[in-house]
Amino acid sequence: MGAIVEGTVRRAGDRIRLTAQLTSTTDGQVLWSDAFERTGADVFAVQDAFTKAIVAALTPRLGQSARGIVQTEQPTVAARGTTDAVAYDLYLKGRYYWAQRGADPLDSAVKYLEASVRRDSTFARGWAALALAYVVRPNFNTDVDFAPSEVAAARAARRALSLDSTSADAHAALGFRATRRFESAQATLSMATARRLEPSSAIAAHWSAIAFHAVGDTVHADEQMERALTLDPLSSTTFNTRARMLTERRQFARAIENDARAASLSSTFLLNATVPLIWAGLADSAFRVTQRNPVSNRIRGRFGYAILAAAAAGQWDAARALQREIGARGADARSFDRAVSALVFGDRAAAAALFVDNLEQDGGLANNVFSVCTPFYDAIRAEPAWKAFLARHALKECPYSSPWPLGAAPR
Repeated sequence: MGAIVEGTVRRAGDRIRLTAQLTSTTDGQVLWSDAFERTGADVFAVQDAFTKAIVAALTPRLGQSARGIVQTEQPTVAARGTTDAVAYDLYLKGRYYWAQRGADPLDSAVKYLEASVRRDSTFARGWAALALAYVVRPNFNTDVDFAPSEVAAARAARRALSLDSTSADAHAALGFRATRRFESAQATLSMATARRLEPSSAIAAHWSAIAFHAVGDTVHADEQMERALTLDPLSSTTFNTRARMLTERRQFARAIENDARAASLSSTFLLNATVPLIWAGLADSAFRVTQRNPVSNRIRGRFGYAILAAAAAGQWDAARALQREIGARGADARSFDRAVSALVFGDRAAAAALFVDNLEQDGGLANNVFSVCTPFYDAIRAEPAWKAFLARHALKECPYSSPWPLGAAPR
């Protein structure tokens, strides 16, 4: 049977209540649920008590297979990585918020993880988790620049590895950074190391899929994507990644299905569905998505998605209003938004230069796009700036293509 144990924790003073449930990974059906309460300030002792209680509750139902779902051995200091209960508690909070993605959750993740390693500067898992948070934080927040975040991520990852060279999360963070920087050899090495050190890591599998997809290795990308979803079948960010990969391979119907799955798990990725909807001929649906989810200044690239959806749906007044808003922001407007605006209104040379800037300077890869195959690049393939970009990074032109779905802007 494929199943996972998941739960929620509430704390009031030193009293902790855990609601746990056993969920089928096949159809999402809840097979069992129960609530447990414990009192105690020692988070390690409470964690052990909850583990024993859950195993005891599941064993009559599942027999010895319960031990394959919940780790029965008491976690050791080596496994936890710290003897400081407060540092560990801060680490757990940081990991929880990191998994949520979004601007506010990632701000919280960084706050808790920084506090965790301040509390215990030798906590390797805390440093590795902080590297994961730093490296993805600017993807979800335009107030956070990529360059300093990548420097901080590398520093945190290397600190983690200096304390524990077997940290898969630290290697994965370095691999994700290398993918974004078009350092494919380093990305391949770092991701392979992460997978070898922790074969059960959904993060290593997910980010390996991104790295393989970025260089056009669809076989290994799909293999790692399926593994990531097997290891973490309720990850909205992984379904979002698969939808982006399918979009770039022009499998729009399957991309829309995966976008729907991601949206059912989290609202963070709702606007990403606009691209496959537009190229699938469902521009009105894409426009409605943008109308139901107003553009936030902190969400990277969303002005670009909004202007594209408006124009594709024939809502040119709305598209021109967004064009004016992007123009009024001047240099503060992100290069991706300005690139899409230029493309929508027919300036392909400017769009090509801005898309290249987005990829090389503004963290576009593994964020707004996941490879050189995103559909709107079809319109700029003949532009000198795009050809020079491919040559600079020894990248092959995308083997897929699709017709540009917009007509000319009305005068």
